[in-house]
Amino acid sequence: MRARLTPFGELHSEILKPRSSLKSLEQILAEKGTIEAVLKSIGKTRAVVDKIGVVSRVAGPAAIVLDVSLSAFVIQQASPGDRSRVAVREIGGLVGGVGAGLGGMWAGCASAGLLASPSLVLPVVGEVTTGGACFIGGILGGLGVGWLGRKAGEVAGEEIYRISNEVSEFRWVAAK
Repeated sequence: MRARLTPFGELHSEILKPRSSLKSLEQILAEKGTIEAVLKSIGKTRAVVDKIGVVSRVAGPAAIVLDVSLSAFVIQQASPGDRSRVAVREIGGLVGGVGAGLGGMWAGCASAGLLASPSLVLPVVGEVTTGGACFIGGILGGLGVGWLGRKAGEVAGEEIYRISNEVSEFRWVAAK
């Protein structure tokens, strides 16, 4: 079941229940008695985990589309003389923000889940606490590190533009 998960989903599943604690088919069959009972019991997920997955699948791409749209608007609104510089800065910011945001989500989930993992000794409450910490840590890590990555990408874009104008004879010109 975990083979189809995203990296973030797989990390969340590992925090809730590590692979090493999963039972083999033989152990489940011995516990349940019949293959029919095993088939009825496997593949059930927690409703909270399903909802988190649905929200993440929609919110993540929607945020990227929003960021691309806003960057395109900023580029379009720039004066014709600055449009090339603004485009390079915005594209650098997009690349830096998306890349750093993905890494920040993973690191935030792992860090917060690790901090809350002692609560796993409590049945039900521990899983919800650790899973919630992973989710919130992922959101905060993605937003915070993504923002830093965007700022770093914008600075890198500005520098690339400046260096390309100083070093080469190549000049950015607006299309007519």
